[in-house]
Amino acid sequence: MPAYWSESNEPGEVRRAVALHDEVPNDMLMRARRRLRSPSGSGREMSRQELADAVNRYLWSRYHITSELDATYIGHLEQGRHRWPQARRRDAFREVLGAATDAELGFYINRRARRSRAEEADGDVKRRTLLQQFVAAASPQAASLVATLTAYPNRDSAAGTDSHANVDSLNGRVVKVRAAYQSGRYATAFAQLPGLINELQTVVPGTEPLQRRWQTVTAEAYQVASGLLLKADEAALALVAADRSITAAHASGSPLSIGSSARAVVHTLLASGHPGRAAHLAVTAAQQLERTAGAPSIDSLSLYGALLLRGAIAAARDEDRQLAHDLLDEAATVGRFVGQDGNAHWTAFGPTNVELHQVAVAVCLGDAGEAIDIASHVDLTPIVLAERKAAFVIDVAHAFTQWGKYDKALDAVRTAESYAPEEVRSRRSVHRLIGEIAERGPIRLQRDARAYGVSIGVLL
Repeated sequence: MPAYWSESNEPGEVRRAVALHDEVPNDMLMRARRRLRSPSGSGREMSRQELADAVNRYLWSRYHITSELDATYIGHLEQGRHRWPQARRRDAFREVLGAATDAELGFYINRRARRSRAEEADGDVKRRTLLQQFVAAASPQAASLVATLTAYPNRDSAAGTDSHANVDSLNGRVVKVRAAYQSGRYATAFAQLPGLINELQTVVPGTEPLQRRWQTVTAEAYQVASGLLLKADEAALALVAADRSITAAHASGSPLSIGSSARAVVHTLLASGHPGRAAHLAVTAAQQLERTAGAPSIDSLSLYGALLLRGAIAAARDEDRQLAHDLLDEAATVGRFVGQDGNAHWTAFGPTNVELHQVAVAVCLGDAGEAIDIASHVDLTPIVLAERKAAFVIDVAHAFTQWGKYDKALDAVRTAESYAPEEVRSRRSVHRLIGEIAERGPIRLQRDARAYGVSIGVLL
C-alpha cells in the first residue's frame, strides 16, 4: 500500500485509518487564532507565524524566556499532533488568544499508558470491533453505508461470471449514484449505494479483462462512498472507503482510475487534518498520471487539473502560500487548454472551476478581500453541478464572515441552499458557519440567523 497512508508498517486499512484519525485536529485553537486580525493591519486573520511571534514575545516579557516557536509548531498543535504544551507556553497562548482556560484552546493531557504484553496480544481482538463501534457512532444518514463497509463479504461463496452485461449494469448504477452525489442529492446516494456495494463485493468476474473492468467500477463506487462519508463528517470511515478505492484502482491497472482514487485519498487526508500529506499526494498523483496516462485526453487533462486544484486547497490549509498559488497557476494553464467547463471523469474541471478554487484558496489563506474580489467576477453559468455551485457560494460566505460582513454571509448561505439544499441542511461545517453568524453578527442579524437555522433543522 502506498506510503502516504501512514509511517507505520502495520498492515490493515482499519489500523491506517485509526493511526491518522487519532490525530484529531484542534479546531478550537485554530478558530481562536482566526478570530484575531493580523498585527500587520492587512485585515487578514492572524497567521500561524504571527501567533508564534506573539507567544514568543509574551514568554520573553513575562518570564524572560527566549523562545523560537514557529508556524510549524503552531501547525502541529492545530493538527492535533501535540495537545499539551509546556505550562508557560499554555499561559502565553491563553494571554495572546484571550482564553480563560486551557480547555477553551483544546489543550488537554493525552498520554497513553504503556501496555503489557497481554494487552498487546489482546489488541488485535479489540480492533476487530472497531468498525462496529464506528457503526454505532455514525450519523443516521450514513449508518447503512457504514454497516456495509464493515460487513466483509464471503469470497468463497462468490460466483465467477463472464457476463459483460452484468458488469455494465453495475457500472450504470454507479454512474447514477455518482450523478445524485454531484447534484447534491445526498440522501438518494446514501440510500442507493449500500446495496450496490454489496453486489460489487459478491461478484468476481471469471476472466482477466472483466476482472479489471470490475475493479474499475468498484474503485469508482468506493470513491462515491468516501465523498458521501466526508459530507456526513465521517472522516475515519471515509478513509476506509478511500483505501478500498485505491486498492481496487491499482488492481484495475487504469491510470485514470488510480488518479481518481488518489484524489479521493487527498480529500480524506485533508479532512483528517493532514494538509501537508494531502498536498504532497496530490502533486505526486498528478505527476504519476502525466507519466502513465499516454496521449493527453480531456479525461486525463481534467483529472490532472482537478488533482492540482485539490493540492492547492491542501497547500493553502497548510499555509504554504507559494505552493498553493503555483498549483493554481498550473491548473489555470490546463484549464485554458481544456477550454470549457465540463464534468470529464467526474471532475467538474474547467476554467471557471479554477476560478472557484482561487476563491477557496484565498479563504483558506485568510485573504477575504481577494476572495470577494475574485468571486465578484465569476460567472457560474458554465458550472452544471449543483454541489459545486453551492460549495463555491459557501466559500464566499466564509470570506464575508472573515471580513465581518455577516449579513452578506447569511445571504450567501441562503443562496447556497437554493442550489443544493442538502449541502446546507446536512453539513455540520455549514451549521457551524451559521452558528458563527448567529454569535458574532449584529443583534438583529443574530435573530435572523437563528431563525434561519431553525427553519432548516439546525440547532444553534
